[in-house]
Amino acid sequence: LDVPPPMDDLRPASFDWSGPYVGVFGTAIAVDGSFDGTCTLLGVGCAGPGEIAVYTDYEHSGIGYAGGILGGWNYQMDSFVMGIEGDWAFGGTVATNDEPGVDTELSFNSIATLRGRAGFAFDNTLLYFTGGLAAADVVFGAVMSTTESDNQWVTGWTAGGGLEHAFSQSLSGRI
Repeated sequence: LDVPPPMDDLRPASFDWSGPYVGVFGTAIAVDGSFDGTCTLLGVGCAGPGEIAVYTDYEHSGIGYAGGILGGWNYQMDSFVMGIEGDWAFGGTVATNDEPGVDTELSFNSIATLRGRAGFAFDNTLLYFTGGLAAADVVFGAVMSTTESDNQWVTGWTAGGGLEHAFSQSLSGRI
Protein backbone atom coordinates (compact mmCIF):
# COMPACT_ATOMS: atom_id res chain seq x y z
CA LEU A 1 0.00 0.00 0.00
CA ASP A 2 1.54 3.32 -1.10
CA VAL A 3 1.10 6.02 1.48
CA PRO A 4 1.90 9.63 0.49
CA PRO A 5 4.59 11.33 2.58
CA PRO A 6 3.48 13.56 5.45
CA MET A 7 2.64 17.13 4.41
CA ASP A 8 5.65 18.50 6.35
CA ASP A 9 7.99 16.46 4.13
CA LEU A 10 6.64 17.86 0.86
CA ARG A 11 8.63 20.68 -0.75
CA PRO A 12 6.50 23.85 -0.94
CA ALA A 13 5.65 25.03 -4.42
CA SER A 14 8.14 27.49 -5.92
CA PHE A 15 6.97 31.09 -6.27
CA ASP A 16 5.81 31.96 -9.81
CA TRP A 17 6.66 35.48 -11.08
CA SER A 18 4.46 35.11 -14.20
CA GLY A 19 1.59 37.49 -14.79
CA PRO A 20 0.59 41.16 -14.63
CA TYR A 21 1.31 43.51 -11.72
CA VAL A 22 0.71 47.11 -10.65
CA GLY A 23 2.14 49.14 -7.79
CA VAL A 24 3.40 52.40 -6.38
CA PHE A 25 6.96 53.57 -5.76
CA GLY A 26 9.11 56.37 -4.40
CA THR A 27 12.51 57.42 -5.69
CA ALA A 28 15.32 59.92 -5.27
CA ILE A 29 16.65 61.92 -8.25
CA ALA A 30 20.21 63.22 -8.00
CA VAL A 31 21.83 65.84 -10.25
CA ASP A 32 25.52 66.77 -10.11
CA GLY A 33 26.51 69.36 -12.68
CA SER A 34 26.82 72.99 -13.60
CA PHE A 35 24.84 75.66 -15.44
CA ASP A 36 26.90 76.88 -18.39
CA GLY A 37 25.77 79.83 -20.43
CA THR A 38 26.22 83.38 -21.52
CA CYS A 39 24.74 86.32 -19.65
CA THR A 40 21.45 87.28 -21.27
CA LEU A 41 18.87 89.95 -20.69
CA LEU A 42 15.43 89.31 -22.18
CA GLY A 43 16.97 86.73 -24.53
CA VAL A 44 19.61 89.17 -25.88
CA GLY A 45 23.29 89.00 -24.94
CA CYS A 46 24.26 91.42 -22.15
CA ALA A 47 27.37 92.61 -23.94
CA GLY A 48 27.09 95.71 -26.08
CA PRO A 49 28.89 96.29 -29.39
CA GLY A 50 32.61 95.66 -28.94
CA GLU A 51 32.10 94.22 -25.42
CA ILE A 52 32.70 90.63 -24.34
CA ALA A 53 29.73 88.65 -22.98
CA VAL A 54 30.07 87.28 -19.45
CA TYR A 55 30.49 83.48 -19.43
CA THR A 56 28.99 81.67 -16.49
CA ASP A 57 29.79 78.29 -14.98
CA TYR A 58 27.69 77.95 -11.83
CA GLU A 59 27.58 74.80 -9.71
CA HIS A 60 24.11 73.26 -10.13
CA SER A 61 23.56 70.13 -8.04
CA GLY A 62 20.95 68.70 -5.76
CA ILE A 63 18.64 65.87 -4.87
CA GLY A 64 14.89 65.67 -5.24
CA TYR A 65 12.20 63.11 -4.69
CA ALA A 66 9.41 61.64 -6.79
CA GLY A 67 6.64 59.11 -6.46
CA GLY A 68 4.50 57.34 -8.97
CA ILE A 69 2.80 54.27 -10.35
CA LEU A 70 4.20 51.25 -12.20
CA GLY A 71 2.86 48.25 -14.01
CA GLY A 72 4.13 45.36 -16.02
CA TRP A 73 3.94 41.76 -17.02
CA ASN A 74 6.40 38.89 -16.38
CA TYR A 75 6.81 35.42 -17.83
CA GLN A 76 8.84 32.79 -15.95
CA MET A 77 10.57 29.78 -17.56
CA ASP A 78 12.25 27.63 -14.90
CA SER A 79 14.34 30.20 -13.00
CA PHE A 80 14.55 32.74 -15.84
CA VAL A 81 12.06 35.65 -15.71
CA MET A 82 11.50 38.16 -18.51
CA GLY A 83 8.94 40.89 -18.98
CA ILE A 84 8.09 44.47 -19.75
CA GLU A 85 7.50 47.32 -17.30
CA GLY A 86 6.40 50.94 -17.47
CA ASP A 87 6.23 53.65 -14.85
CA TRP A 88 5.21 57.27 -14.43
CA ALA A 89 6.62 59.45 -11.64
CA PHE A 90 5.60 62.90 -10.46
CA GLY A 91 8.46 64.97 -9.07
CA GLY A 92 9.50 68.51 -8.36
CA THR A 93 12.59 70.63 -7.79
CA VAL A 94 15.83 68.68 -7.98
CA ALA A 95 18.65 71.22 -8.10
CA THR A 96 18.96 74.88 -7.16
CA ASN A 97 21.74 77.44 -7.06
CA ASP A 98 21.78 80.77 -5.25
CA GLU A 99 24.93 82.30 -6.72
CA PRO A 100 25.09 86.11 -6.50
CA GLY A 101 23.59 87.57 -9.65
CA VAL A 102 21.85 84.40 -10.85
CA ASP A 103 19.52 81.89 -9.21
CA THR A 104 18.81 78.67 -11.09
CA GLU A 105 16.35 75.86 -10.54
CA LEU A 106 15.93 72.47 -12.25
CA SER A 107 12.65 70.56 -11.86
CA PHE A 108 11.38 67.24 -13.16
CA ASN A 109 7.58 67.48 -13.32
CA SER A 110 7.09 64.01 -14.80
CA ILE A 111 9.35 61.08 -15.61
CA ALA A 112 8.18 58.05 -17.60
CA THR A 113 9.97 54.88 -18.68
CA LEU A 114 9.16 51.77 -20.72
CA ARG A 115 11.67 48.98 -20.16
CA GLY A 116 12.37 45.34 -20.78
CA ARG A 117 13.23 43.32 -17.67
CA ALA A 118 15.09 40.01 -17.33
CA GLY A 119 16.40 38.15 -14.35
CA PHE A 120 16.74 35.01 -12.29
CA ALA A 121 14.28 33.89 -9.63
CA PHE A 122 15.47 32.27 -6.43
CA ASP A 123 12.00 31.15 -5.28
CA ASN A 124 10.36 34.39 -4.05
CA THR A 125 13.41 36.62 -4.63
CA LEU A 126 14.19 38.01 -8.09
CA LEU A 127 17.54 39.44 -9.21
CA TYR A 128 16.91 41.44 -12.41
CA PHE A 129 18.37 43.79 -15.00
CA THR A 130 16.29 46.36 -16.88
CA GLY A 131 16.68 48.85 -19.71
CA GLY A 132 14.70 50.85 -22.22
CA LEU A 133 13.28 54.25 -23.10
CA ALA A 134 12.94 57.24 -20.76
CA ALA A 135 11.23 60.62 -21.07
CA ALA A 136 11.11 63.55 -18.66
CA ASP A 137 9.21 66.86 -18.51
CA VAL A 138 12.07 69.15 -17.43
CA VAL A 139 11.82 72.80 -16.36
CA PHE A 140 14.96 74.92 -16.09
CA GLY A 141 14.66 78.45 -14.75
CA ALA A 142 17.23 81.19 -14.25
CA VAL A 143 16.68 84.48 -12.42
CA MET A 144 19.09 87.24 -13.40
CA SER A 145 17.59 90.68 -13.89
CA THR A 146 14.49 88.91 -15.27
CA THR A 147 13.16 85.39 -14.90
CA GLU A 148 13.68 83.08 -17.85
CA SER A 149 12.57 79.46 -17.97
CA ASP A 150 12.49 76.62 -20.44
CA ASN A 151 10.05 73.72 -20.18
CA GLN A 152 10.40 70.72 -22.49
CA TRP A 153 10.09 66.96 -22.75
CA VAL A 154 13.46 65.28 -23.20
CA THR A 155 14.00 61.66 -24.17
CA GLY A 156 16.79 59.18 -23.67
CA TRP A 157 17.48 55.74 -22.30
CA THR A 158 17.66 54.11 -18.90
CA ALA A 159 19.38 50.97 -17.59
CA GLY A 160 19.75 49.40 -14.20
CA GLY A 161 19.04 46.43 -12.04
CA GLY A 162 17.58 45.45 -8.74
CA LEU A 163 16.47 42.90 -6.23
CA GLU A 164 12.77 42.21 -5.67
CA HIS A 165 11.33 40.04 -2.92
CA ALA A 166 7.75 38.72 -2.83
CA PHE A 167 6.40 38.70 0.71
CA SER A 168 3.15 37.09 -0.46
CA GLN A 169 1.36 36.38 -3.76
CA SER A 170 0.17 40.01 -3.89
CA LEU A 171 2.89 42.04 -2.11
CA SER A 172 6.52 42.56 -3.08
CA GLY A 173 9.21 45.17 -2.46
CA ARG A 174 12.30 46.07 -4.44
CA ILE A 175 15.56 47.93 -4.24
